[in-house]
Amino acid sequence: MEEVIEHKVSRPSLFSTFGSWINRRLESIDRYGHPVSLTYKGDQKYKSSFGGMISLIGILSILVYFGLEMAAVFNRSNSKIETITVKKDLADPSLSTPLELNIDSFNFGIKVQYVGSDPSVYKWFDQNQIDRYFSVLLVTQKIIVYDTPLPDGNSREVSQLEHLTKKCPYLKPGQIASNDQIKDYTCPEEDFAAQLKGASTYGESYWLRIQINRCQERILQRHHPNKNWTCINDKNKTDALMKTLEIQLLLMNKYFDQNEYNESPIKTAYRTYVFYAGSLQALPIQYFSVTRNQIFLDDSIISNAIGMKQRNLEYATFQPLYNTLVERSDLSFSTVAGFNFLLDNEEKLIKRQTYTIFDAFSSTGGFYNVLSGFLSLIVSSIGLQQNLLFSTLINKFIFLKPNKNRKRAKITVAAQLNKPESVMIQSMSDDLSMESFDSHRPAKSIVDHLLQSILTLRHLTLTKLQIFIYCIRQRFKCKANKRENVFTKAKQNMEKCLEVEQIIERLNKVDYLERVLLKIHQQQMEQFARQGNIIEFEESSGDESKILIDEIDLRKNLNSIINDQSEKGKAIVSQLLTNFKGKEDWGLKDI
Repeated sequence: MEEVIEHKVSRPSLFSTFGSWINRRLESIDRYGHPVSLTYKGDQKYKSSFGGMISLIGILSILVYFGLEMAAVFNRSNSKIETITVKKDLADPSLSTPLELNIDSFNFGIKVQYVGSDPSVYKWFDQNQIDRYFSVLLVTQKIIVYDTPLPDGNSREVSQLEHLTKKCPYLKPGQIASNDQIKDYTCPEEDFAAQLKGASTYGESYWLRIQINRCQERILQRHHPNKNWTCINDKNKTDALMKTLEIQLLLMNKYFDQNEYNESPIKTAYRTYVFYAGSLQALPIQYFSVTRNQIFLDDSIISNAIGMKQRNLEYATFQPLYNTLVERSDLSFSTVAGFNFLLDNEEKLIKRQTYTIFDAFSSTGGFYNVLSGFLSLIVSSIGLQQNLLFSTLINKFIFLKPNKNRKRAKITVAAQLNKPESVMIQSMSDDLSMESFDSHRPAKSIVDHLLQSILTLRHLTLTKLQIFIYCIRQRFKCKANKRENVFTKAKQNMEKCLEVEQIIERLNKVDYLERVLLKIHQQQMEQFARQGNIIEFEESSGDESKILIDEIDLRKNLNSIINDQSEKGKAIVSQLLTNFKGKEDWGLKDI
């Protein structure tokens, strides 16, 4: 007895309506849908709420990533810094460029003081008058190294140019201490200018030298013009001070602040170096390397190609190299200590490229490709969307039943077709007795047989395709046994169903003339069938198959033909499907 499932129509609640709207919106934005052979809900891809949710998460992730990238553009936090160190042969004049120094690039303060604790020294020494014992000189030394010795036997010629110094009112650029704290320091004049060039081992080179000498009258008068001081040239007193003489060198240094965009990125810092004379027999000399640094700035956030003109800046850095002690051959030698500044053979090139809007778009595009590929992999490639598709189809078309329930459940398709067609299809299902196939062979054989039949067709005149598809779907019955892979089995059958539907969709539609010809062909087939002749069927491959058919009255004995399991009966069913145009051609007009 057929069990008809009736559905009561009730007005959907506001919550269910809103939920359906959300579900449709999620499905509409699904970017990782599983491709289907036919169209599913008007689309070439099966779309689900799960795929829509993943797509929504992907879209939000891209928007958040792009927002962070744009924030990095305006905050300039992702600037690209490249540093290249270039070594040059300083002895080659064509490769060595002189480094020009002035008060803005080279500035210092030097202080000499006695730090001993000898009471006898303090009886005659006043720290405020230290300049009467020692003087500070700033000179540029020019050294020429010859390939052959000079007449006097020396291969080097040394000359020097003195630069004026003064007592520090303040240190430039930028005052780092009050005048009271640095009034005892000696600094270069504001018009200071010098250059460093070459190597000391070959050719012509220029050094910069700060040296502490015994007091010189001209320097003392220049530093203290308003005082009637004279140098104290008492060697014993000078030697007593030199034993514990401290020299403080306050040296300006510059560095590149890569995060500075509003003002100059070159910043200034000062560092103090402390040295001691310590010995009357040795002359302490400290060497510093002077490195040239060039900066190339591309600071336009629009584009480095069409933005602001590139700015080029240059500055020098000073680093201590080593110190040495030179033996004094003459204890009356005037120099107490020295600081030599040599040009370094390494040159640093620094390029700062600001993170631009175009870089943000490019980075976001790369992130989108990676994220899209990853989401596509986990959503579509591993079969999640495909399984959702077949789960939807199986839930709609597959009938599951418990193992213990041996009674075959029947279901109407009234929800899928209009009422007259559904009645016809249900009656057709009962009359065709498709259930009888189950007792002869597995359902898979029936599906394969129907599939093989449809594959041989060139034209299909089914105006009621639902009938044929329904007959196939009736074969997809699975037992709900956990020991059996129900989903896999149903999925395989559903794939066959989709394949059949795809073939039907691709068949040429029959026009009016073809319908007339097929009608004539059907009448001829009926005549031959009554006479028991051999009927030739045209196949898509071009081959011909001859099947002997018993004399059958198609209109009166249609049901017996369908129930016939012989090859002859199956061939007639296949041919009837080929020429079918309406239920009156099946002899079902009165059903």
